[in-house]
Amino acid sequence: MMFSLIMAFAVVAMCLLAVQSCRVASKHEIALRFFGPASLGIMVVALGAQIVFAGRSTGLEALIGVLAIGTAAIASVTDLQSGYIFDAVTVPALGATFALAGVNGTLAGSLAGAAIVGACFAALHLATRGRGIGLADAKLGACIGAAVGVQQGVAVMESAFVLGGVYAAVLLTMRRARRGTEIRFAPYLAIALTAALICR
Repeated sequence: MMFSLIMAFAVVAMCLLAVQSCRVASKHEIALRFFGPASLGIMVVALGAQIVFAGRSTGLEALIGVLAIGTAAIASVTDLQSGYIFDAVTVPALGATFALAGVNGTLAGSLAGAAIVGACFAALHLATRGRGIGLADAKLGACIGAAVGVQQGVAVMESAFVLGGVYAAVLLTMRRARRGTEIRFAPYLAIALTAALICR
């Protein structure tokens, strides 16, 4: 019964975040498709990860984890398609994570994780003058930090940079990109987060 409720929460949360994304995108005349092969692939993988995590976790911890995976998946879809991670996704997800953490008695760790991981990304945004990391990445990082805490949040961030760096190196080697080519970062955060939660 608990597993069914957790998965129902996960599916509803992802659907609501996807609808919010589409509303914002439509308002700004940005084309988004959640039913294309790549988008559906991301959503199916995210759902599979949520099932695995929910099967290993219990209670509010499970809700926080599946929400984080779903948020990162939706952000990956919008980032890959448009280059944007919408506040309409990250802000409600962050608020919901804080609320769940508060009920779970882990709000202090959640706040610390969001603050530190978010601040790391914000510092990188300032250091690169917005060319390397956007503030939207910082908000997604805050969501991840809020879900997994400081130590694991920093580890997820580091892993994402390694994954992104490897991908960029491969593109450069194959001459399919040049220095300065924009790399969408949300998918690497999603991969690193999912791996961290599944391998707990």
